[in-house]
Parts: sequence; structure tokens; C-alpha cells
Amino acid sequence: MTIEHTINHIHKTLAGYFNEKEILALRNIIFEEILNINKIEYLTSKEKLLSPKQVEKVNQTLEELKENKPIQYITGKTKFYGLNFNLSPSVLIPRPETEELVDFILKNEDLQNKNVLDIGTGSGCIAISIAKNTNCNMFALDISEEALTIAKQNAEYNKSNVIFLQKDILKTLEIEHNNKKIYFDIIVSNPPYVRDSEKSTMQKNVLDYEPHKALFVNDDNALVFYEKIAEFSQNNLNEKGTIYVEINENLWYETIETFKKYNFENFNLRRDLFGKRRILQIKKEKNV
Repeated sequence: MTIEHTINHIHKTLAGYFNEKEILALRNIIFEEILNINKIEYLTSKEKLLSPKQVEKVNQTLEELKENKPIQYITGKTKFYGLNFNLSPSVLIPRPETEELVDFILKNEDLQNKNVLDIGTGSGCIAISIAKNTNCNMFALDISEEALTIAKQNAEYNKSNVIFLQKDILKTLEIEHNNKKIYFDIIVSNPPYVRDSEKSTMQKNVLDYEPHKALFVNDDNALVFYEKIAEFSQNNLNEKGTIYVEINENLWYETIETFKKYNFENFNLRRDLFGKRRILQIKKEKNV
């Protein structure tokens, strides 16, 4: 099969499953990430033959895509905030709105030598991106050993200095490092916030492949992680420290009320690029 035949095969096979723009993006990834053929080569050497192994890889990838498997899990990698990250089905695929969260922090905080904590780090995308762009003392925790394995690989690959901790935030009262309790200047989190009742609004590729523990919460206790982050921050955030959390747009008011119960009152609610209430900034210092 030539490159030209392969291009046609990809478009024909994925038609009806994805729109033309999506197919073009997937085609580029198949050639560049799976076949290791750069764009210039496959657009200028269309008569070049693929090996039988390459053809097999293409066909396997197309079958997985037709089954709604995210391309990021097929390639095992993605980009986030200009960095390359390894992925596995044990961690969420980083979203553009989370990039906005990181960008907002980096543009609003002087993190020189500051203690920063990322709660529920997953692939490590938030912690690694912040540490890579600042000179802070970056800590990141997650309950999942599998997620931390991926996060550590990503930190090493990106030459980013992050201290990873395996902890359940719901049971964590404080964090020690080198036998000393750590107080934080910034606490950031993108915790599970999609209610079980909202699963019907989720795309099939998310429901079938991404880790539900990192996504969903019970409707009866939908703000459990924000409650714990507020409680933890009350006791472990420095007096002029700030919390940044990604939130459920449908629960923005309830999320603010949750933090108010722990004596926080300085809030900044931001919309993402899609106009959704998505990022909440909470300063520990009181409003003047």
C-alpha cells in the first residue's frame, strides 16, 4: 500500500465517524506518531510503499478509532502547555481548559521559591508545567500508584523537578517532607467533579476509556473533594496563599459556598474559552 492509498484509506474508513477536520488531524497523528513519517515526507512522497507492519499498524489504529478509543491512548502521548506527556488509561487526557488553569496561575503568581501543591495530579500535567516554567518547590499527590508512575516518567522526560506523594486527599491532614510539615503558598487541583447524573452528557470515548475515578462523583456528595480541599487549605495554606481549582460549571455557586464554610471569602470566578464558569481562584487573605 502506498502513502497515497493509505491517505485515501484513512479518510474512507473514518468517514461517518468523524468530521473532515477531525479526520485530517487524526491522519496527521497516524503518520507522524504511529508511522514516524513526517508531514513533508508523506505529502511529497505519495508513491512510497509502506511496509506490511506499517499497514497493520494503520489498520489496527483505524479499528480502535472506530471503537471510540481516544487517539491519545492509542499513541500513548499528548501535548500540554507546550510539553510532551506520556499517557495511559490510568490517567485522564489533559484538557484545554486545564491549560487555561495553568496559564492563569503562571500569569498571576510570582512562584519564586514558593511551595506549590497539586492535588490529584494524574499525568502530572499541571505540576510539571508549573515547575518547568518557574523556580518553585512543587509537590504533587495522587491516590493512584499507576497514575504516579506515569507522572514520574513525565517529570523525568520534561526535566521538571516535582516531589510526588501517594496520598488520599480525603484522608490527608498535612504533608511532611524531610520530617518537616510543609505549608503551601499555592494549592491547585482539578479534582473529580462530574456528577453521575451527568454521564449521559459525556462522549462515548470518555465514558468507555477514561478512568471514572478521576472524573465522576456521586450526586449526593458531588463536592466532596472541594470540601476536603477547603478544609486542608484552612490548615495548610499560608496566610496570603491562594487556591486554584477547576470546577463543574453547574455547581459554581455551591462550590463557592463550600469554601465559605471554611472562612474563605475572597473569590474570583473565571470563564474558560468556551464561556463556561470553569476556574475558581480563592485567596486566603480577607477582602478589604
